[in-house]
Amino acid sequence: QLEELGIKVVTLDAETIDQVLANIRTAGIITDAVSAAEELANSLEQRVKAVKEKVAVSSRMPTVFFEVWDEPLMTAGPGSFIDDLIVTAGGINVAADVGQRFAEFSLEVLLERNPDFYIINDHAHQPQDIKERPGYGGLKAVQKDQVYAITDDLVTLPGPRIIDGLEEMAKIIHPELF
Repeated sequence: QLEELGIKVVTLDAETIDQVLANIRTAGIITDAVSAAEELANSLEQRVKAVKEKVAVSSRMPTVFFEVWDEPLMTAGPGSFIDDLIVTAGGINVAADVGQRFAEFSLEVLLERNPDFYIINDHAHQPQDIKERPGYGGLKAVQKDQVYAITDDLVTLPGPRIIDGLEEMAKIIHPELF
């Protein structure tokens, strides 16, 4: 409808940290704010680099389950921001093989893969909710009190705050390094 009115439209989408940074630079070109966009993107790249350098020294590669939704249980798979964040933060996504960006995940498979960390969005639940679910007591993450909530917007919106989400996730997965 905007195009029909003669208004130029640009759509930017991203599924990885690198794509977010590229979109910031593109937005700078489009809005004639190249310098500010480049400065922001460079600053964010330095923060990503710092996280990568910190987690690279660890020989520990903890497994992570990220709950996107609970009824039905859904998680983030390959091609999602969340998967990119988990890997960049030094973890292994237990749903890396689901074949979809977001997929249903059974409790049986979750118990079988038994992640070291269980992370949820904070918009719907808190860690205690997960710990009290029937059957979840068998999870290593629950037994070791490694269930965490992360601010939803930091891991789902393709903008500069995704780097805040990365840093928060890295601190969850590798607290010994931060």
